[in-house]
Amino acid sequence: MAFGLCTLLDAGTSQVAYVLFQLVAAIGLGSSMSVLLPAIMAPLEERDVATATATYSFTRTFGYIWGVTISSITFNSAFEKNLRGISDSGIRAQLQGGAGYAFASRAHALRNEIGGEVWGEVSVVYVKSLKAIWWVSLGVSVFSFFAVGLERSVKLRNELETEYGIEEKKSQIDEEIVVREAKS
Repeated sequence: MAFGLCTLLDAGTSQVAYVLFQLVAAIGLGSSMSVLLPAIMAPLEERDVATATATYSFTRTFGYIWGVTISSITFNSAFEKNLRGISDSGIRAQLQGGAGYAFASRAHALRNEIGGEVWGEVSVVYVKSLKAIWWVSLGVSVFSFFAVGLERSVKLRNELETEYGIEEKKSQIDEEIVVREAKS
């Protein structure tokens, strides 16, 4: 949902709107990220929990890398495609070849040096490029939403079956309690 909302952003979007969109994204990510690991561990035996946790951590980190990579490829591709919309050939030359990221970090400092009309054209190129990222991400999200329907139901266990001696320790504690009560 948040990616869909982000497709509505443009240079004229109010601060309130994009803050609200970010809140929606944070709620969605926060509520889904916190339940993934327990859902992965639910059908596993206790001896596999450490391996599953490490694999989950690796996969999550690997996913972050791909998320950044796919987003940057999408941005650069859309940026190059829309670059011809900038009338100033000097600015256009400065932004070619993936230089859009570098320019973005100093864009506000250069805003006064660039004419208002050209600045509007540069803003349009950035907006279109960012929207391309949101649309691709929205497509991945919609696919993932429907892929959840392929998951199987897992019955959660009520008992702990472990090899770590928790039962033995519990028995020892129970015996110590009985001995203390007998002495009292």
